[in-house]
Amino acid sequence: MGHSQEKDKEMYFFLLFIIPFATFSIFFHESGYKLKEALLPSSAGFFIALITSLFREFFINMEYNPEFSFASVFIHNIAFTVVPSVLITAASFFLSKGSLKDKAVLVVPLLTSFYAVFTPYTTIALGEKKTFFMLFVNPILIIETILAFSAFLKISVLNFEEKNTGGTITALMGAATTLLVQPAMISLWFLKTAVIIPMIATVLMALPAYFIYKFSYKNENSLDNSN
Repeated sequence: MGHSQEKDKEMYFFLLFIIPFATFSIFFHESGYKLKEALLPSSAGFFIALITSLFREFFINMEYNPEFSFASVFIHNIAFTVVPSVLITAASFFLSKGSLKDKAVLVVPLLTSFYAVFTPYTTIALGEKKTFFMLFVNPILIIETILAFSAFLKISVLNFEEKNTGGTITALMGAATTLLVQPAMISLWFLKTAVIIPMIATVLMALPAYFIYKFSYKNENSLDNSN
């Protein structure tokens, strides 16, 4: 019994701390982040996650029907992954001060702090707290999604400032596509029709997400140096 409880704690430890750990790692390794500036979006993301989790707990039915189709499960997952990300990011752009580039940079602390709370809640609330995918794969997939999404967003802002309409639209399409990957992978896993695909996709996304993120910073710094 004691060994089983200790094993459960180890599994929960990864779920609870991998996203905050990734966030702090980004802060310490990227010169574009200043702790004081990132504090407000991080706090906002945290409190929005608390409110969203409470709202979902008391007012929204989270039960799935095993006979649901991929489309219905996918739409359900979009409502609780893509929609929060888009709404939170849009609200941040409208309400926060600073340049568009500054707002794009702060998307990472905003969304990571949100999902650091919301992801453990949804995992436990769905009764999937002891599955390998939800405990280990999904949090990593979320980190990859946030990095790639924020990178495409920054690239779109840089292209917008250079009046490159084609580049702006392409980057925004990349951001939108990135947000759809996670709900698609969760849907495949939940329906148990192609469980291996989400696992492989998460592994394959790791390096592209990282390099796109680093590329967005390289472009940002080269633009700053040219001015």
